[in-house]
Amino acid sequence: MNKLLSPIHYGEAKYRPIKISKIRTGITDVQAGVARSRSRINLDIMKAMRGKLTTSPVNAKDIIKKPLTDNECDHLGKAYEHLNIMLQRPGFELYAEDLLNFNDICLFGFSLGSMPKNMEVNTFMENHGMLQQYQKYQKNFYKHIRPTWEWLSKQAQNPDISAYTLAAGAYTRIVNDSKLFTDGHQRTGAIVMAYFFDRAGIETFHLNAITAPEFFTISNKIKNCNNWIMLNSYRNKLSVFLSKHFHHRYMRIPV
Repeated sequence: MNKLLSPIHYGEAKYRPIKISKIRTGITDVQAGVARSRSRINLDIMKAMRGKLTTSPVNAKDIIKKPLTDNECDHLGKAYEHLNIMLQRPGFELYAEDLLNFNDICLFGFSLGSMPKNMEVNTFMENHGMLQQYQKYQKNFYKHIRPTWEWLSKQAQNPDISAYTLAAGAYTRIVNDSKLFTDGHQRTGAIVMAYFFDRAGIETFHLNAITAPEFFTISNKIKNCNNWIMLNSYRNKLSVFLSKHFHHRYMRIPV
């Protein structure tokens, strides 16, 4: 754990466990929706190639995320389970190390940072020659997370900022920083948004086949953006999207 990065304390909502079954159902729903959308888009592309479609086909890469594998879906569910455990801490604090753990779980199904405490992880690391590589990866993470973490720490103390804006800002900064992780930026960003939602008393962030296309459209633009003005615009669009589709379970503070 990097002691130079202070933990973030946010919200006053009473802890309510995230319903993992609902998360997994949502993942399955999104997967099915993505498959249907990609099939429709592929059909449009074929029609266009044959001159039977007058309008330009939708660019699947811009709109629809590639479907997750079964393992990736399982790992994402485990990451939400880890968030549930984390939210039971006294004080409900979020550490920079948590982001690294979320990403590990999304990619591998467990936290590589728990190696000293977990024999299974230790064996995995040794067998794959990953120990030194992971230590370098950790140093790189803490080097690049600092600007995002300092922004989050400051904004989390601002009583005038909404949970939607804070969650959107966290997601935007995580997804747009290609050097932060090797992969899994969007999944990790979604878990972090779920943390801020839970602490604000907002229903758990998860997608379905209806909301996924709009979300991935914004998310892909955030991922590929290299202009701060446009990035702020996409962040604002994401905040509006979140406020439109996710609501308070009960009132905590004005949002």
